[in-house]
Amino acid sequence: MRQILFFIAAVLAFCACSSDEPQPTDREVYEATQWLNEEYGQDVIGSWQNDSALDETFRVITSMEVNADHSFTRSISYATRERIDNNGTTEYTEWTVEPQRSEDGIWQLRARRDDDGTIGSYMTLGIGDKYNTVIQDVGFLSADDTTMYICPVLWTPMKFVRQ
Repeated sequence: MRQILFFIAAVLAFCACSSDEPQPTDREVYEATQWLNEEYGQDVIGSWQNDSALDETFRVITSMEVNADHSFTRSISYATRERIDNNGTTEYTEWTVEPQRSEDGIWQLRARRDDDGTIGSYMTLGIGDKYNTVIQDVGFLSADDTTMYICPVLWTPMKFVRQ
């Protein structure tokens, strides 16, 4: 009987010490995510636009509406034009803008440990619905009242300006 009481007391003591709150698996990443949201969380909210010329014949036009409820809408258009060599002079046709593609989803600022062990800052975009969601981690560099710098995979940093 005494052993049973000790066992019950040990179980109760163990249960009293545990917490229902989930504990972060990587404290540094957790703290970096907290800092990122405190530092930039309000600054990223708003309407943003970027027009990047990848070369003389191809542009990517992106606009984003980033909302306080963590929803967003991103619209992407591509503009192309032809290069014409005319007797040693280079000329270009007018830009042709292809139809806009729009995506809705949710966003969050978060840190994560990269393959080399460093902690990177990301704007994570969840695009789709509850059944088909694509997660895109976009490198997040900074944001303020007028500009937001992000770095899509394999591209150079993009400067978004507030609309």
